[in-house]
Formats: sequence, structure tokens, C-alpha cells
Amino acid sequence: MNRNEDETIKLFQEIRNEVIDFTTSNFLTQIVEKYQNQENLCFQENKGNSFEFVKCMMNFQKRQSKEEKKMEFKINYLKNEIAECLTINERSQCQQSAINNIMQIQQDFLKTLELTSKKQ
Repeated sequence: MNRNEDETIKLFQEIRNEVIDFTTSNFLTQIVEKYQNQENLCFQENKGNSFEFVKCMMNFQKRQSKEEKKMEFKINYLKNEIAECLTINERSQCQQSAINNIMQIQQDFLKTLELTSKKQ
């Protein structure tokens, strides 16, 4: 690994840790809320039919899992953007840009969960 790759990986880890520290409680709280809303929706739509309720929740969980993988892929792809950024800009500029991108990816994930919930 060359120096730029080392710095990219190091900066990426620092950024992930910083974003995780900054957003985790809020992000996880929002995920729990989306899950609970879906649970209530499935219950309302399928009163008395536990099989349909479980089916409704499993569809939501399947979609959530798929969206989590997409989110993780997008966040991992940021390594390439950080590497590019480091060749042109200051480290702090790259760091702030990556933080903003990760936060946007998280918000997109939450929005997708909400849309998934409304579709069912």
C-alpha cells in the first residue's frame, strides 16, 4: 500500500467513527420508530390474522435488509471519493465532505424505509 492509500483508509475510518459517534443514537432511534410504525400499520391492516401480520412484517424486514446493504455499499464507495479528494484538496475539506455524504446516505435510507412502509 502506498502512502495515499494508507491515508485514505485512515481518514475513512476516522470519518466513519466520527459520523457514527455523532449520528448513531439519532439514526437508530429513527430506525426503531420506522419499525414500530410499520408494526402498527401491519397490525391495523391484519387484525386477527397473525399469518398476514407476520408476512407484512417480513416483507418490510426484507426490504430493510436490502436497503441496509445498499447503504453500506454507498458508504464503502466513499473510500474512492476520499482518495480522489485527497489528491486535490486539504484533508479537512475531504473529511467534511465525506461526513456530509454519509449523513445524506443515512437520511436516504430512512426515507426509503418510510416509503416502503407506505407502499404496503
